[in-house]
Amino acid sequence: MRRRQLLGSSLALGGSVIGAGLAAACGPASPSSGVGGTLGPPETTAVRIVSVACDAALWSAGDYLAEEGFDAKILPLSVGAVARGEGDIGIGYAQWVVANVDAGKPIQALGGLHTGCGEVWTKPEIASIRDLKGKTITVNSTDPVVDAWYGVWAAMFAYVGIDPRKDVNFVLDTNTVDTFVQGRSDAILALSNQVPILRASAKNPGKLLIDMHTDGTWSRYYCCQLIVNRDWAQQNPNATKRVTRALLRANDRVAKDLPAAVMAGVKAGMFSPETYDTYLATLKNCTFEWRELDAEASLLFNAVQLSQAKLVKNTPQQLVKLASNFAFLQELKRQYPRAN
Repeated sequence: MRRRQLLGSSLALGGSVIGAGLAAACGPASPSSGVGGTLGPPETTAVRIVSVACDAALWSAGDYLAEEGFDAKILPLSVGAVARGEGDIGIGYAQWVVANVDAGKPIQALGGLHTGCGEVWTKPEIASIRDLKGKTITVNSTDPVVDAWYGVWAAMFAYVGIDPRKDVNFVLDTNTVDTFVQGRSDAILALSNQVPILRASAKNPGKLLIDMHTDGTWSRYYCCQLIVNRDWAQQNPNATKRVTRALLRANDRVAKDLPAAVMAGVKAGMFSPETYDTYLATLKNCTFEWRELDAEASLLFNAVQLSQAKLVKNTPQQLVKLASNFAFLQELKRQYPRAN
């Protein structure tokens, strides 16, 4: 959803972009001017990209990254690696980005990558999210900085007026799929490759309640945003822009050819050929586009929910300002108005 549809004047964030050093070197460019555009050379040719199961652009952008001058290393680590400085570029769920920035972690969102990738399954008698008040749900942690799943749950509950800290019985377990299948939880939030695994399970006792790929509320926001370690970005502003451009161009290619994107993951050693069908189904549950929706509004929506749940200290506007740098994203939308 575009900004004018989503943000009232009281929430407009005209000055929301920080990190002026990233924006200063960015001048207008066109695709015909070459991949270098008006950017200077990257300050470093090494970049560590942290990739997970549903973000094919990150593992399949090798040729675009090479054009931009990089020798990229793909790391199959959790997104927390970027916050810890163990990776330079990765992805983060919007709720996780907001919570980590509120906790002082050095990350910034650079743009939205895709929607979808999540589903809520419940026991058959559950008719709505509101019906989960007082019910049992398994998560890895009740800290949204640690567990992205809990952060998504918290935003969903806050959106319908439920306090996730008091009104839901969150139980800690490392395998949320098993606890749901075994009937020990009333609902599960399946994300990324958990979605096709749960769908295919003959033991799945539940029903699909929310499909974030198509649901009228959640499909309007980016679930996953491209993120950067802020310290690395400040040290390498040209490199940050060039990596961003390479990955968003790769995102366009993923949208056009999902099977090829999965094969790129196999070749990169992200997963085995035997799991090809699972990862193809994972990508089919996403919409890979970075132009049409509002990345800033996606952060703001989730910041509002986490604020209402009293899981963050800063105001939603402060969090968006701290959590994002979308200046170069806007330039790329002008430079590449259509998928390449």
